[in-house]
Amino acid sequence: MNLEGFGIGLDHPALGVAGALLVYVEDVLKGKPGNLRRIEEFKEEEALILDPATQRNLEVFRTSSQTRKGSLMDSMDETVTAAGARLLERYLTSPERDLGEIKKRQSLVNEFSKVPEVVREIGQVLKTGSDLERILGRLRNRLVRPRELGGLRATIRGLPRIREVLLQQQDQYHAIRELALQVETFDELASMLEDALEEELPADIKVDVKGEGGRVIRAGYDDTFDQLRDLGSGGKRWILDLEASEREKTGISNLKLKYNGAFGYFIEITKANLHAVPEHYVRKQTMTNAERFYTEELRQKEKEIINAEEQAVAKEQEIFLHVVEKSLEYADGLSQVAEVLAQLDLFSSWGAILR
Repeated sequence: MNLEGFGIGLDHPALGVAGALLVYVEDVLKGKPGNLRRIEEFKEEEALILDPATQRNLEVFRTSSQTRKGSLMDSMDETVTAAGARLLERYLTSPERDLGEIKKRQSLVNEFSKVPEVVREIGQVLKTGSDLERILGRLRNRLVRPRELGGLRATIRGLPRIREVLLQQQDQYHAIRELALQVETFDELASMLEDALEEELPADIKVDVKGEGGRVIRAGYDDTFDQLRDLGSGGKRWILDLEASEREKTGISNLKLKYNGAFGYFIEITKANLHAVPEHYVRKQTMTNAERFYTEELRQKEKEIINAEEQAVAKEQEIFLHVVEKSLEYADGLSQVAEVLAQLDLFSSWGAILR
């Protein structure tokens, strides 16, 4: 295996291990991992590595009674995001040795300890976002679902406020202002996501002939999709009107027009009212207390609704994937901001602990 693109030559002692790991990931994903950007070589002069025995003896992550409470991790973890907690775990697993980096972290913690109102506001904004690092991993591997794009949008919504709050600090807070300058706001991406996505998003894009599911793409974003959606909605309105019309024609007040995946649309009539069933009703299914029927008109309209829904779903999926691809154009910048947000969460929480 050739990993020279990652800086691992054919004579590197880690080639076999790195290659085996890559093969394993490709096997799990059934393809190349889209979110693998670099392989870092551990260097002893930069950081320490705490082996499991040392972690256990020092109670870094768990106490001698195998509980998290009372461990070093427990006492230092006041983060509000998963990314911040992961960064803390990484720091504790591999303590820094570089003096410049250590002093930089100390400066951030010290400065955050002096601005408690900033720590509170940053924490509140971070809570409204999602796990950007995890979302990007799924985006790059094309495993994303609508709510994950919604999570990306929610996180981006908070970036302008985070940057603004941090840059409002006085000039003596150099470390905070330096970190603030690394918070990009991705205005174009934010605008696209706001225009494209509904506010409330479903778990998946799927055919919804009953009209109960949520939509992913916002009305007005794509004219062709809007037309297909209107066709499906018009059919569903026709179904509702048909139920009222048939009740009036037959005189059966409890006549119901229903739908399920196995039988499609049908007219359900209780057995007490079977004497009033019109001749053009065709029996579809017999139940314990009712009979189910259909008409040729209903069957034809069902085909039209399902066809319109299938076309609308196909178009919605196409638009959604286009939004995913456009979002991926910002993936590298988003990865950098994800790291900055994790640092903000961790160092601001340490500032609160210090205070």
